[in-house]
Amino acid sequence: MEHLTREQIDRYASRRAGVDEILAIANHLDNCDDCRDRAAALIDDGTGSRSHTRKLVPAPPIEEPPRPSRLNLTTIVLIAIAIVALAVAIVIWVR
Repeated sequence: MEHLTREQIDRYASRRAGVDEILAIANHLDNCDDCRDRAAALIDDGTGSRSHTRKLVPAPPIEEPPRPSRLNLTTIVLIAIAIVALAVAIVIWVR
């Protein structure tokens, strides 16, 4: 779709356009910064408190999920002792 005309923007703003045209214009405005800025300027004469300029606000940094805590040396030694004890118990039970 080409850039919107002033008439299309007027019909969209006043809801005088058909449903299909309103949906097409809304979709175009979602994807076209130039037309969105022009529509804002045509609909609002600038006497209000809203600015027509599009201000990009940086997105907040993405926080990484907390990592699971790593096993410390003591835990690893205890798990190794438990495995060895279980292996010894199985050997004794089998004999």
